[in-house]
Amino acid sequence: MPNFIAKKAHVGSLPREKNGVKFKQIFIGRACDLILCECEESEFFITLKPKNTSFVIKGEKLTRPAKIGLLQRALHEFKSEFCDEIISEAFAISQNSLIKKETPIKSESEILTFVNENLQAKFDEISSVNSSTNAKLLNPARNFTKAISEQIPKNNQNLNAKFDEISNANPNAKFRCVRLEIGFGSGRHILYQANNNPDVFFIGIEIYKPAIEQVAKLAIAQNLNNIALLNCDARTFLEMLGSNSLDKIYLHFPVPWDDAPHRRVISYEFLQECERALRKSGIFELRSDSENYVKFALEKMMDFPRARVNIVKNEDLNITSKYEERWKRQQKDIYEVKFECVDDKVQEKLEFDFSFGRYDATKIAQNFCNETLKFDDFFVHFEDIFYARNLDENGETTNNSSNFKENEIFIKVSFGSFNAPTSHFILITDEICKYYFKSPLKTKANAKAHEKIKEYLAK
Repeated sequence: MPNFIAKKAHVGSLPREKNGVKFKQIFIGRACDLILCECEESEFFITLKPKNTSFVIKGEKLTRPAKIGLLQRALHEFKSEFCDEIISEAFAISQNSLIKKETPIKSESEILTFVNENLQAKFDEISSVNSSTNAKLLNPARNFTKAISEQIPKNNQNLNAKFDEISNANPNAKFRCVRLEIGFGSGRHILYQANNNPDVFFIGIEIYKPAIEQVAKLAIAQNLNNIALLNCDARTFLEMLGSNSLDKIYLHFPVPWDDAPHRRVISYEFLQECERALRKSGIFELRSDSENYVKFALEKMMDFPRARVNIVKNEDLNITSKYEERWKRQQKDIYEVKFECVDDKVQEKLEFDFSFGRYDATKIAQNFCNETLKFDDFFVHFEDIFYARNLDENGETTNNSSNFKENEIFIKVSFGSFNAPTSHFILITDEICKYYFKSPLKTKANAKAHEKIKEYLAK
């Protein structure tokens, strides 16, 4: 994480802007303070943490922008504006850092909307030659409201109007099919596939943000417009996809977790979501050097009533990852398992409301404590609270809770399913309460957790 250490840090009155970076507000926490920043229309926190006789200033992990250049710029301007006697720094402004909007790095809602657009276009093609009612039942876009509800006004029931709007804005953004790679790492495989299949749209999911930026730079350098990169948990993303959305799912060389099988990506529930998201004859492809992992995956696949599985050993691909090259040099066996989807699925219609009511921010602040609520299939962990402060003429803050700015607080909460948790900041004032930076992904576990959060805030 980009950071620097300063002997002195003195935050004056805010908001303040310098060289395109806005420092909007300071929020005081128990272990560190948060500075709300905005750069290139992207909002995020940087943290200010006392350490002995100095201060550590760095990007806040949860809100760190995927375009790391924005964070680097904010740290640079914060250092020059508010800090003295720099002890060390571990970041540098680079002309190669991604700061522009034209990047393959996308949000979940952007990618899901795009997938839906492509599905609608394909459905329109099918409908033009087949107007039977059965085609409507399998339309993967018609009821796909759970992924794009934030994009469409609640009173707009004509989803096709939204699809037409998107299509008109992107007349060339239609592809033969959509494929997903989970954990693309260095990007060799997904970049090769995108280069060799220009009529296929590829979604790459990776939890390691530096890898995302590096592969995004390579995609830009190769002029690829059929690839989108996403930083999220693949299990959660699959749950949000509409049925029959994907042509293929790649999972190459996942961490085998032989000592902790519960941490493996593959589970029966994961494969259920893969089967639902794949179209008929779609393929889930696993490659691994771990015989134990492959046996584990096969056991889960055989639990399906109609399983169609193909297994090959030591079959070479046109492109290999650095991990596969390493295992081959060690003369390890490479296993490939293909799990085929044999049926089309009728689309589920799932709608979740992640809004809040109005609450007493002062009362919440007074009663807040770090606690975890556990239920059968989800949990909620209230982690921390941060208080907005008015600064005096010397830029000093106080821990007096009466010094809120319009009773503003942020609380940090983790919640959701146990195998795919999510973390969010919630902004609470006496007038509004909302998830800040981004809303939770629209999953069943997150929806259940949200209801418990509302109950907690209303106490």
